[in-house]
Amino acid sequence: MILDKAGQKGTGKWSVIEAQNMGVPATAIEAAVAARSISSAKGEREAAEKILGLPPVGEIRVTDREAFIKDLENALLAAKVGAYAQGFAVMSAASNEFGWN
Repeated sequence: MILDKAGQKGTGKWSVIEAQNMGVPATAIEAAVAARSISSAKGEREAAEKILGLPPVGEIRVTDREAFIKDLENALLAAKVGAYAQGFAVMSAASNEFGWN
């Protein structure tokens, strides 16, 4: 079963801490760690939903399905490139700092 909450192993947190220590922005990694932390608080999210309710969800209307799918593919590719670039920037700074070559 897929649960509506995520756990932590610590590698993302460690990566964010090291990125901050080296002054390297790693916002994609930071956002992922934060999202996992929020996800793990399922009980709190359920309690908030009972008090606040859910936001209205609108319908997505797609006039050109193929163009929409292509736009989604391009957005995913751009997000991956940005995330990988940040990860490699952290590794490059760590390599310089710790002499990894």
